[in-house]
Amino acid sequence: MCDGIVIDGHIMMQIRDELVLKSGKLFDLISWILNNCGIAITPYIKTHWQSLCGRDQYFGEWYTNEYHVKRAIHDIPDPHLKHSTWQYIRKSFSLPDDPFVRSCIQCANTTSEPRYILAEDMFFYEPKAKRSAKKNTRKN
Repeated sequence: MCDGIVIDGHIMMQIRDELVLKSGKLFDLISWILNNCGIAITPYIKTHWQSLCGRDQYFGEWYTNEYHVKRAIHDIPDPHLKHSTWQYIRKSFSLPDDPFVRSCIQCANTTSEPRYILAEDMFFYEPKAKRSAKKNTRKN
């Protein structure tokens, strides 16, 4: 069983209203993750979460409950990924040399298999598309 899933701070920012209501698809997904695997977090990812959600009272209460009370958020204090491994991953999947992307991959790499990163960032889904010309993006 997985010992933690890495979650992008932008996902956590979107869950805010669902945390208040204690319902919704993201709330259900995050609740399942917390009950079955936990969330893996590094100091870098924690800082990212705090920059996006840290001032919100409801997020703060949720985080405190899950981290301090339930112990469902697992600290990964110093994840390590060899430079050669990082270069291989970057080249193989066309990832940017971005500190956040690297931090997520390092954190996920330290968890037991299966390893997951839950994110909405295009770099984790289709890295080349994020760098594509604006004319290729859909207009509303």
